[in-house]
Amino acid sequence: MHYFPRLCRMIAASAVASVSFALPCLPGRTDAHAGNERLNARKNTLVEEMDNYHKAISHGVVNTANRIDAFFADDRVLEESEDTQVRVRSAVRYEDGKDLTLRTSLQGRFTMPHMRDRFQLIFDTDERERDIKDELRETPDVTDDDRSVLTGIRYILRQTRRSRVNLDGGLRWRGGPVPFARIRGRRTLTYEHWAVRFTQLFFWFEDRGFGERTTVDFERWLDDTHFFRATPSMTWSETSRGVDLKQSVSIFHFLSEDTMLGFSLSADGYTRPSAKVDTYAATFRWRQRSHRDWMYYEIAPSLAFPRENDFEFTPILTLKLEVLFGNPR
Repeated sequence: MHYFPRLCRMIAASAVASVSFALPCLPGRTDAHAGNERLNARKNTLVEEMDNYHKAISHGVVNTANRIDAFFADDRVLEESEDTQVRVRSAVRYEDGKDLTLRTSLQGRFTMPHMRDRFQLIFDTDERERDIKDELRETPDVTDDDRSVLTGIRYILRQTRRSRVNLDGGLRWRGGPVPFARIRGRRTLTYEHWAVRFTQLFFWFEDRGFGERTTVDFERWLDDTHFFRATPSMTWSETSRGVDLKQSVSIFHFLSEDTMLGFSLSADGYTRPSAKVDTYAATFRWRQRSHRDWMYYEIAPSLAFPRENDFEFTPILTLKLEVLFGNPR
């Protein structure tokens, strides 16, 4: 009789094991399991579709920003070009109360193909002007004695779709050779409908010392034909007025493949000896590509309110003609 309890326990354990083995084979159990698998598959498909949608929007915003910069011949495009390119720019500028000015500049990059496209020869006949560049004052009050020619070698440390780092070294010719060195980095991030581009530049010139410039671009589509960009930037150097600050907000409108409009509001200032706004400005740009892909002309009227004029209304008109040589991407 003492075997009876043990036998009962063995029969109960066998019954539980049989039921557990049989449950997955029941029709209701199979349908539930299959339903869960289909639900998980739909969830995975939805996640993949959302990822693809996000990537498509992100690539669209970044590509549009590059297209706008290329169309308006922004310095960033030539700065990051991997191909041999030369740009000739002539600008006529009229500012109320000042003489009419005509400026011509030459800027280029020559890629060395036998160096794995890592090295470039660079030159710029308007480096001094571009170093103090203001989007409003494309041709500032810089005398011929201030103009210089920069020549050097660029080494591309890193180049991807979303980032780039390059190192420059060479001489700036202005009365005599002036050594210089620069390192520039750019990183582009995307979040939902936005693209954010961080650009950092460190530079040294023997006659001007060290300096740095930080720029951030926030970009997105507003609708099918309007593109938005907000750009805060700051520059510090041993010769600057503390920290030079600028904020601009721009909207670009695509009229066609060959015509684009741009409108921007900007304010710039400095922090030394005290924080002050130097200029408020509103600029309209109408840019047209000719029947050739290598020639552009532009009309850019501006309304400026500079501190030097006690913030009184100052009209400015700039006319540009640009010719490109090489194989831009």
